[in-house]
Amino acid sequence: MKHIIGVDIGTSSSKAILVNEKGEALDSCHCAYGITEPQPGYRVQDPEVILTAVLDALTQLLQQLPPGTSIGAMGFSAAMHSILAVDEAGKPLTSLITWADSRSTAQADFLTNSGQAGYLYRECGVPIHTMLPLTRIMWWKENEPELYTKARRFISIKEYIIFHLTGEYVVDHSIACSSGLFNLHELTWDDVALGFAGITPGSLSTPVEVTHLMQIKLSPVVAGYNIPADIPLVVGSSDGCLANVGSGVQQETDIAVTIGTSAAVRITSNHTHFTEKQSLFNYLLTPGTFICGGASNNGSILLKWMAESMFNDSGFEDPEHFIDTAMKAPAGSKGLLFLPYLLGERAPVWDAGASGIVSGLRFDHTREDWMRALLEGITMNLKVIINDLLQVSSGVTRIVASGGFTRSEEWVQMLADITNLPVVVNTPEDASGIGAAIIAGYSTGLFSSPSYEPEPPERFYSPNLEAQATYQSNFLKFAELYQRNK
Repeated sequence: MKHIIGVDIGTSSSKAILVNEKGEALDSCHCAYGITEPQPGYRVQDPEVILTAVLDALTQLLQQLPPGTSIGAMGFSAAMHSILAVDEAGKPLTSLITWADSRSTAQADFLTNSGQAGYLYRECGVPIHTMLPLTRIMWWKENEPELYTKARRFISIKEYIIFHLTGEYVVDHSIACSSGLFNLHELTWDDVALGFAGITPGSLSTPVEVTHLMQIKLSPVVAGYNIPADIPLVVGSSDGCLANVGSGVQQETDIAVTIGTSAAVRITSNHTHFTEKQSLFNYLLTPGTFICGGASNNGSILLKWMAESMFNDSGFEDPEHFIDTAMKAPAGSKGLLFLPYLLGERAPVWDAGASGIVSGLRFDHTREDWMRALLEGITMNLKVIINDLLQVSSGVTRIVASGGFTRSEEWVQMLADITNLPVVVNTPEDASGIGAAIIAGYSTGLFSSPSYEPEPPERFYSPNLEAQATYQSNFLKFAELYQRNK
């Protein structure tokens, strides 16, 4: 049986993962990078640094393959909502704007008040927010007209990398859905959205299904890397959609929860789920399969912020040390509440101008209380999103967890206690990369379906009733903090 490689282009690192015929990760290599903030509200990355990281991780994995290993396909996963402008030759004209960048708040507000917000939500599948590439193109048009005019295409980081691997500009339906420019029902670029951006379909990549198969043809920029041209390349999907695939979330009885740099709550459904308050996203995975839910800006990235900004202690930049220390405080953090909207927020409030709030602070609160309150705030915010999802999707019986936070059994237990739902961990934190490999294997005939049947849960967590009672009391106050202070 041939093995498959899943490449996951994340916010803080890129990883290449070797997967076997059972969907199990055998080996991986990763390369890290950071986000810079050249001015308040701007959160950008260097696309060439990310391209190098992807190629380095992929090359390292290929170099350490066991003798006789055959690679049958390679698939890609990537974080959503990124965008950069490139010239005719594919050279970047801008930095990569990430999902966390809030410069286009005014443009998002304009769309919200345009009278077309309801149309854009229903047709394009995503709430109006500054995260959308649509609003970033509008920002360039209004604030950097010369660059806007010079740009040949506006593309995501995955499109940029695949262009250098194949010479083609394509975008999978899932990443396209996350742009705010793509009609979810017609599977074409939406005329109304294009009108707001002032562009034509020729300024964007060609939309394709996530199973789209391509031939490797390295650009001169990456020709020095020893990547075999005979490995079939599959365009793949977004990290959120593929996390559902890689963790085995196939039915609406399961809610997928991922906490990495950011965080998200998702279900897999055979139809879209729209809400009157326009609070949930809808992305197309494969024909007839939709990923619905909400994403939070504020995941484990806040642990690093607290370690640096509040404690000035580099030791706490290690997430495991941070969490271990936080768990020395009691459940409920002695009444200390932390609304974690330090990066604005997507779900559940979709407010780029939202801020963090600390409530209930008293003289006897310790550093450990602060740290635990932050973890509880991140998790309680996911419970608010889960509650929104439960309004449109009934029959949920459990949470399937993935992402870096699953390394901490105590944080996963906290998720069970706060949500009062059992939590299972089916796969390691590499669910998105494994999902990319599964889609690639399906596209090339190595797998019979694009779904994944994991082994019985690796770990299972039942809600602790005593802790759940404490959290329920705190959650009732937490859920009011944003609206009362908006």
